[in-house]
Amino acid sequence: MTNSGSESFKPIQNPYIVGNPIKGRKMFFGREDDFAYITTKCSLGKEGGLIVLCGARRSGKTSILFQILDGRLGDDFYPVLVDMQSMAIQNDRDFLGKIVKIISGDGDAPDLTTSKEENPFHEFEKFIGGLKKRIGGKKLVMAFDEYELIETFLDSGTITSQILHTFANLIEHHEVFVVFTGSDHLEARNKKYWDMFLSKALHRRISFLSRNDTLRLIQEPLGDIIQYEDGVAEEIADLTAGQPFYTQVMCQNLVDYLNDERRYNVTSQDVTNALEDVIENPLPQMIFHWNALSEIEKLTLSILAEISREDAQPVDAARIAAFAAKEGIGYRFDPIALNKALEKLFHGDLIVKSADSDTYVFKMGLWRDWAKRMHSVWKVIDEIERDGGPHPNAGIEKVIAGSGKKALVWSAVAAAVVVVAAGGYLLRDTIIHRNNGPAGNTEAVQSTAAAAQAQLTVKSVPPGAEVWLDGRFMGRAPVAQQLSAGDVAVTLRARDYAPVVDTVALVEDEVREVSYTLIELTGRLRIESTPSGAAIT
Repeated sequence: MTNSGSESFKPIQNPYIVGNPIKGRKMFFGREDDFAYITTKCSLGKEGGLIVLCGARRSGKTSILFQILDGRLGDDFYPVLVDMQSMAIQNDRDFLGKIVKIISGDGDAPDLTTSKEENPFHEFEKFIGGLKKRIGGKKLVMAFDEYELIETFLDSGTITSQILHTFANLIEHHEVFVVFTGSDHLEARNKKYWDMFLSKALHRRISFLSRNDTLRLIQEPLGDIIQYEDGVAEEIADLTAGQPFYTQVMCQNLVDYLNDERRYNVTSQDVTNALEDVIENPLPQMIFHWNALSEIEKLTLSILAEISREDAQPVDAARIAAFAAKEGIGYRFDPIALNKALEKLFHGDLIVKSADSDTYVFKMGLWRDWAKRMHSVWKVIDEIERDGGPHPNAGIEKVIAGSGKKALVWSAVAAAVVVVAAGGYLLRDTIIHRNNGPAGNTEAVQSTAAAAQAQLTVKSVPPGAEVWLDGRFMGRAPVAQQLSAGDVAVTLRARDYAPVVDTVALVEDEVREVSYTLIELTGRLRIESTPSGAAIT
């Protein structure tokens, strides 16, 4: 219905949830095939099993676990949720003891932390063995959110790998099912911990909502209160592509906007206004996601957004590299690294890959609009520069000079003025202009081959810093170069270290070595907890 007068308007209670998992069923839409899959796999045979739900952050994995906890698998199962993010543990016994308490709820359970049993694993398995009778013959489902945090506890020595061996033994000999949620990057897990355990797992990827479920999420929660004009709900679905978090963000903003306007009908202009608000005031989750991307991924997305400024169009790696060269952005891509970055962005649900060609478009129109407005190519480059340039093996490298109307010459040394001859790259036999004093007179050296020569070796502690001589990238320390005698501007750069700028005076036929100790950039971190006293890993 449409409100005809603001006098009769009653504020709309906003049902949309942003930033937190959805615990109740009212605001949870779709995923029926995922629940059917889990139910089927947990119903077969007399043994247990392991299911890993993989997916990008904010894809709804934790919400699925809360739905399982709410009984979505049916009455044959006894689900419990172990939240690894809030789990503060001291050792194996403490970890198993906390799981026992979670399973038992308010019921009687052995306290493994005070037990005199020397082997907590034996006592834990004994507890699980006698559990089925206590829970009415149901099958135990232990759901672990953010299972990768188990690896953090293993790395720190807080727990031992015997924990995973115990879980493996449970699912082999009891009707116990373990459901893990985590990222797509199973290959990043430490093999010495996980090879034995994850090899037994069934993996299922959790991605975006279907088109129909996305429209349901947009329209049904307030279907008896607000009305969408024709095509407006579809417009929201196009912007979010069914990503549940961003769909909730857009809808929450729209309801807030309607309350401000004191009306009930949603127009296309309202969607534009809500989108503008998201772009100009991004949520922390968006910022964290962007900051977690690598330098080459950020630059790739910014170029893809620029190419698709007017409309989303399929773009391949060659076109992205060609854009960088044509526009003279000052960086070039390593072709292999660029293709790897595109594949990573594809698997991270930020871009879509064509089924019949290696071309890509933004998956969410919202992210495309945000990238082209707030993360332009030039802003990304500026951020990389302020961070000390691309880190080693970043897949992008600086181009000192290039052609094109937007050609940029990057130089870390203010005293070195680099002149590009005929749009070509600087070579030793090109014309080099140097400042010769306060009057600003310049001396043109036609060929360094004929000039007085000296040899300079530059080292760094730690080794591997970028070495720039007179504004030219020479490689990573240690670097040895034959140079013209005279003053040479030396710059060293390394990620997480303060840059070093120096001038070295070389005399004819000199063989000179200089070494610089880089100063590591540090900061201070203060961690507090409520209540105080939490264990910090």
